[in-house]
Amino acid sequence: MKHFFQAGLLFFALLSSATLCAQKQWTLAECIQYARENNLSVKQQTLNISQVQNQLEQSKWALAPSLSASSGYNFSWGRSVNQQDLTIIENQLSQSGSFSLGAQRYPL
Repeated sequence: MKHFFQAGLLFFALLSSATLCAQKQWTLAECIQYARENNLSVKQQTLNISQVQNQLEQSKWALAPSLSASSGYNFSWGRSVNQQDLTIIENQLSQSGSFSLGAQRYPL
């Protein structure tokens, strides 16, 4: 039993040292390249530049005029009152329509 335990321990030690030796050794150029690509400060500054560019674009579009348009249509059918002699007119059709267009430019 004691020999079995020692053999297992020896096998585990050899296996773990083999994985340590299998790691790639990095050159100085690879280390520098990795640091440039994964530097959090550089990534944060890149995001800040993008944010400022988006704010500039948004400010430019804020100077554009606003346009609006609307339309409406009304259709009614039924009894109505003649306003001149106050008599009831039977089943009268009434229709109306409207359209509006607006523009606004914001002052600088």
